[in-house]
Amino acid sequence: MPDTQFEIPHDVAVEGKMEAIRATHAYFDRVWGFLKQHQPPISCKRGCHGCCSEPVYVNYGEVELAVQSIKPQDLDYVTRQTANWVKIAKESGLLKQEQPHVLDWLKMQLPCPFLRGGECVVYEARPISCRAHNALDDAALCHTLEGRKRQRYATWVELNMAATNMLAVVVSSVHDHLGVFLAAKLLGSKVESAATVSIEFSKDK
Repeated sequence: MPDTQFEIPHDVAVEGKMEAIRATHAYFDRVWGFLKQHQPPISCKRGCHGCCSEPVYVNYGEVELAVQSIKPQDLDYVTRQTANWVKIAKESGLLKQEQPHVLDWLKMQLPCPFLRGGECVVYEARPISCRAHNALDDAALCHTLEGRKRQRYATWVELNMAATNMLAVVVSSVHDHLGVFLAAKLLGSKVESAATVSIEFSKDK
């Protein structure tokens, strides 16, 4: 019997994709919440932004959800900050590296475009890479280069990869710097980046 293909309305397809991202974020938060009970206390909390000037690698769909979550009063600010991010990141030459060293990136003092007044304006819709970045020592260490060298992090590679792969299957297989995707969404400009990755899955024969 031949396969029957149905055309899904664009708005339904888009909302389905956004719901898949929300569900993946919720899954990650629940599992991470359980795992945190079995390790040293995490020093990160909402409003702590020491890591918000580090490189952030995300799924393209996560940026789509984050942009949808921007409040009207924050949109102009985020757009200006995105333009500034692109300018400084390009001038640094670090976008030509597949994965620039975090300490080299921090030297730019280039905050995430979503950071405003020490708060993430899309906190509830922040990507997996932000949710997974959890410091064990004093959060003040994250605010200096020397402190960042000494900071320890709680990392569960299997959980991070599971969430990343879920997004790659149901949403988008493309990953890159958050700022690169924001430039495309808010500025309509394509920024060349050596960090662009497309996750491929082998098909059973």
